[in-house]
Amino acid sequence: MSSPDPMAIPEILACIAKFLTRGQTATCMRVCKAWTPEFERATWRSVECTNDPRAALPQPSLELVKRNAHQIRHLVYKVFEDESVPASMLRCPHLETVRFETYDGDPWDVLAEMIENLPSLYKIVIQDCGATSTVSKKFLSAITTCPTLVVLETSGIMIYEETEQYLRAIAPRMRRVATQDDSFLFYQAQWTDDLLFSELRYLDLRAAMCLEGELEWIVRCPNLISLGWESPDIVMPIKEFCSRVPVACPNLTCFELLLSISDGDIALILNAIPRIEKFTVARSNFGPQSIVALRRHFPTLKDFNIQYNMSASSKIVQEVLSSCPNLLSLCADEIEYEDLIQQPWICRSLRLLDVGFRAGEANAHQKEVYRKLAELTELEWLSIGSPDLEIEGGQMDLTLEAGLDALKTLTKLENFHGKGVLERAVENQGYQTVGWMLENWPRLKTLEGYIPEFHPSYDQIASALEERGIKYVEDNDDEEEEEFDSEYDEYFGEGFDDFDEFDDYDSDDGYIPGRPYRFDFRVDLGGPDDDDDEDEWTDE
Repeated sequence: MSSPDPMAIPEILACIAKFLTRGQTATCMRVCKAWTPEFERATWRSVECTNDPRAALPQPSLELVKRNAHQIRHLVYKVFEDESVPASMLRCPHLETVRFETYDGDPWDVLAEMIENLPSLYKIVIQDCGATSTVSKKFLSAITTCPTLVVLETSGIMIYEETEQYLRAIAPRMRRVATQDDSFLFYQAQWTDDLLFSELRYLDLRAAMCLEGELEWIVRCPNLISLGWESPDIVMPIKEFCSRVPVACPNLTCFELLLSISDGDIALILNAIPRIEKFTVARSNFGPQSIVALRRHFPTLKDFNIQYNMSASSKIVQEVLSSCPNLLSLCADEIEYEDLIQQPWICRSLRLLDVGFRAGEANAHQKEVYRKLAELTELEWLSIGSPDLEIEGGQMDLTLEAGLDALKTLTKLENFHGKGVLERAVENQGYQTVGWMLENWPRLKTLEGYIPEFHPSYDQIASALEERGIKYVEDNDDEEEEEFDSEYDEYFGEGFDDFDEFDDYDSDDGYIPGRPYRFDFRVDLGGPDDDDDEDEWTDE
């Protein structure tokens, strides 16, 4: 009996399809009719479309979307003239995630008809970029009819007088809620004792209500694991937070606090919380009092971010590296050679490290830094430079002579960010440094830094990166501070191990265990790629 043709097995074709663009899957369907069912499913699994006539990318017609609606699992729709969008055209019976961007008019009833009674829908993302209407009762009713809906992320929507109805509609079943710049109308009387978010595990509040209202929301989440909290308010109710939150949320271990908090207030929070695994207080005042309070959490700390923090000294960074055995991710501004040689690092499971190293000009110092980095063999994401370390001799020397060759042990490295150091290496060594990376880091996917376009080696480097399929991201110092956490958050985030239960939720739109609750509306669920063939949305 002959063995079956592997290319005739649907499961194998489905795996292959995950790595192809829509243009490539269309080509595969033309090559072999037997492949058509699987590749057609892959083509329509994730769709982005818009009714904007100015859209640059080729768009599937609404009629074509309707014809293939049964195959669509992830839909991104950008609405510019919602009156012209029949909800029936976007009704996908097996939809799992939907991202809805509105730019004009009243989208709520259209969205309600799209999602009502969808049995597999688990995630809704809504970005309101100019609609003038408040959430409708029809939409609030519709989300209660979706039995598997557990993730709701919103930005810029108007809720106003429907605040209480909205909160009650999402309270029973949601496991992750993110709200950014939404307009709530908050009344203290709305927080009745029966309003509980008993299933909520991940809550992200970004300038949603006044701080008092947001605190009331937090303490009504008894099973909360992770909290992201950002507000422009100057005064935080720190004492009330410390007295109420540990009691109301006993499982809360992950914090991202982008608030105006003093060193002493951070210490109060660290002393009040029984157990901490993730702690992000970037752009805050983490300092001497905070590190003393953090020490009792060293055994459980997995993720720590104190970037853009003037009070966080090099000694603090070294203490964390040498005292936290379970640390998986560390982001800080800088560490000096004199501090890092004091004690060995014990965080041998570290997967992300973003720290600027001040090693001086001596090769012996540089080699010692590389030797210590070489011990972190689980690293997947590494940045050893900083746009702020521009003092002569302050940066690492990214050359083999300085000890770069020691990093050949980092065989799991996927992302390398050479902020402030890659340019100098290329200017002095040409292709050599980048060529070494390509040879010794087999999993490398992203290289960030600055490679001078007019350097003689530029074309050779660009060609080599393209051949390996490695993404080159040009470092932009002017945008560094604004974007400091975007890549970090997309790649890692909070708590790692606690995300195991969440793996299935986002598996088809780029989710990996440990991806953060902080959402980024610039990241699309799917849709045509710029490089795809222009005929990808055809009836073929």
